Amino acid sequence: MVFLSTGGLRGDLTLTPPDNPIFWAHAQVELNLLAVFGKENFTPVRPGFFATNAFLWKAQVPTGKLRIFAPDMTLDWITPGDIGRVTASVLLQGRKAGDEEAVGIYGPEKISFRDGLGAIVKAVTGREAEIEEVGVEGGVKLYVEGGTPEMLARVLVESFAKLKVLQQEGGDWLPVGEEWEEAGKVVERYTGRPATKLSEWIEEAKGEFK
Repeated sequence: MVFLSTGGLRGDLTLTPPDNPIFWAHAQVELNLLAVFGKENFTPVRPGFFATNAFLWKAQVPTGKLRIFAPDMTLDWITPGDIGRVTASVLLQGRKAGDEEAVGIYGPEKISFRDGLGAIVKAVTGREAEIEEVGVEGGVKLYVEGGTPEMLARVLVESFAKLKVLQQEGGDWLPVGEEWEEAGKVVERYTGRPATKLSEWIEEAKGEFK
């Protein structure tokens, strides 16, 4: 059994606080699957920030004008192809040595909302993006407009607000230092090729933003 979980989970899952429903819900699923299948027959795959989350700005990209909450927060932009290939490898061949509890997968670069979404605008329109930074309520409205239920949208924005502060204080929700270097090798260990760069994914997906 392989479960597509979230990169926000680490350590003792029983200590996952319920104030973040996204992380808490994933933790409960993992704990239940572990109890049913056992450690030998269950592996959670925990990706970081999906590159496909960029589709929340699909309507804005052709205009060249983007409204972004926490535009300078950095993310890893893991691509759907890499998620699928790693997950298939785990399902068919099992975990690699060193991944005893879970398989964490991340994109190869830490790139901000500003630069990542700006690169999509450039690829689609040929112009530089005009970016407006919005506050919490503006961020909630943005996600609701993109099809996210308001309750979940608020959870996402509040989570990003905390992560924004964490990064400003020198921390990160993504692996750092040597841990980040090792995390960057996971996709290649499971698929035989390096993780896909955001710029490569943009070239593949830019037609879907038009």
